[in-house]
Amino acid sequence: MIALYRLVTRLAAALAGLAALCALLAGVILCADLVLQTFGADEAPPGWGRLYMLLILIAACMAVPHGFMAGTHTCVQGMAARFSWHGQQALKLLAALLGLVLMLAVLGIGWLAVRKAGLPLTIALPPLLGAGGAALACMLLLWRHLWALRKGTDALETEGN
Repeated sequence: MIALYRLVTRLAAALAGLAALCALLAGVILCADLVLQTFGADEAPPGWGRLYMLLILIAACMAVPHGFMAGTHTCVQGMAARFSWHGQQALKLLAALLGLVLMLAVLGIGWLAVRKAGLPLTIALPPLLGAGGAALACMLLLWRHLWALRKGTDALETEGN
């Protein structure tokens, strides 16, 4: 299970890299559009607006799993420091559970939108992949914090992971 956890952590980091690249490309498209409009173009080339929005959607959705795996999504350091180690693990467990419920709801609603509303897969795929990856990340975090509470130590935390 630890190998799976590390694999998902690496995949989430790769998705976050893809998200950063998409955000950069969206910025380039936006800047190019502004330059064209400054020098007399009446409107952007066809499809640039949709491409820009798709890149922003991909960037937003693909970064979510990394936020969960990196543990940067819920912690308030000043508040967390007031709890014992077991209390902190219980809070992390609760955050992972709530995150799992939320990501499964997003995944379910997204799937219903694809099936019922006929939403194009090119638009629906980034949120579905992001929510699915985040749900997997939350399941692994649930396992990690349950295991840590049961054993009294977090093996991944002591390795610096």
